[in-house]
Amino acid sequence: MTMWMVRAAQGGVFFDQFADRGLVSVGWSEAGDVTPLRSRDDFAARLAVTELAPQDAKQGASVLYRFFRVLSEGDEVVTYDPNTRTYKVGRIAGPATLTDQPLSAPALETPHVYVRPVTWLHDTAREDLSSAARNTLGSISTLFRIGEPARSELMRQAPVGAPVGAPAATPPPSPAQTGNVTGDAEEETEEETREGQSYEALAKRSVELIADMVTRLSPREMEELVAGLLRAMGYRTRVSKIGADRGQDILASRDGLGFESPRILVEVKHRSRTAITAPDLRSFIGTLRDGDRGLYVSTGGFTKDAQYEADRARHPVTLLTLEALVAELTDRYELLDTRSRALIPLTPLYWPIR
Repeated sequence: MTMWMVRAAQGGVFFDQFADRGLVSVGWSEAGDVTPLRSRDDFAARLAVTELAPQDAKQGASVLYRFFRVLSEGDEVVTYDPNTRTYKVGRIAGPATLTDQPLSAPALETPHVYVRPVTWLHDTAREDLSSAARNTLGSISTLFRIGEPARSELMRQAPVGAPVGAPAATPPPSPAQTGNVTGDAEEETEEETREGQSYEALAKRSVELIADMVTRLSPREMEELVAGLLRAMGYRTRVSKIGADRGQDILASRDGLGFESPRILVEVKHRSRTAITAPDLRSFIGTLRDGDRGLYVSTGGFTKDAQYEADRARHPVTLLTLEALVAELTDRYELLDTRSRALIPLTPLYWPIR
C-alpha cells in the first residue's frame, strides 16, 4: 500500500478545512483546468506559460502531475498540523477534480482549487512516533511518498476496529529505494531531492526538529525556557514555585519586582496533546490588573474560541504556540543565557548566499 503526505499549505493553514471537508488539496491554481492533461510534459507546458518563476512552475508541474495522475483511489494519505503537532491519516476516496469551493486563507496569495476526496481514519501525535519516523516525515515538500518505518507507525496508531488495511505488512521497496528508477519515477525522485536540499527546506525542517526538543522538556524546564526567552528580550523574571503559581507561572518586568511597566504575567501550559480552551483563557485573563500584559504559552495550541477570547480581552494578551515559541527562540538564541541554552542546545549553520 502506498502512503502519501499532502501538506495543508504553508503552516498547515488548511488542516482544519482538510479535516472538516474530507479532502486534500494542492495549489498552483494559475494552471487553470488541468483535468484533461495526462503526461508530466503536459503539466510542465501548461505551467510554463503562466507568470510563475521557472523553478516554481517546474515544482508546480511535478506536484500537479503526481496529484492528478500518480495518486490513486485507495492510497493512504497523511496531512500535518504544526500547531497541534498532529498527523491526520486517511484514504483517498476518489479522483482529483477542480472544485467550485476553493480553499483560501489570508496568508496565501492564491486559493487551492485542486482537491481529492479523503476518508479520514484517525489522528496520530508526532511525539508518539519514533525518531526515524519523525525524520522521514520531516520533509517540507508539498507532496511526497512516505516510506518505512513512518508508514507502519502511522497506521499502527489506528484505534481498534479501524479499517486500516494491512499495516503489519512491509510494502515492497520503491524504485527510489532499490535504485531502479526510470522515466517519471526518476524525475519525481530527483524533484523531491531538490526540494529537500534547499536552504528553505532545511530551515523549515530544523524548526520541527527543535520543536521535538522543546516537547521533550519537563513542565518546569519549559517554564525556565520561557523565562530565559523573556530575559533575552531585556526583562527580569521571577518563576513561581512549583504548585503555587495561582494561574501565573512567570512575572516579567524591567525591574524584576513588577513595579515598572510593563508588567507581564505569563502562564505556561506544556501539554502537547491538549489545546487551551476559552474557559482556560478567561481564567487567566481574570488575573490581570490594569496596566498588565498577558502572555499565554501553550505547546498544545489554542482552540479558535480561545483565540477569540484573547482578541477581545480588555487587557493585551499574546498567545504563543509551540511553533511561534521556536521561532522566537531561534531569533534570539545568541542572547539566551547559558542555563537556557543548555535546555535546547543548538549550533549555527552557515550557508552560501550565492
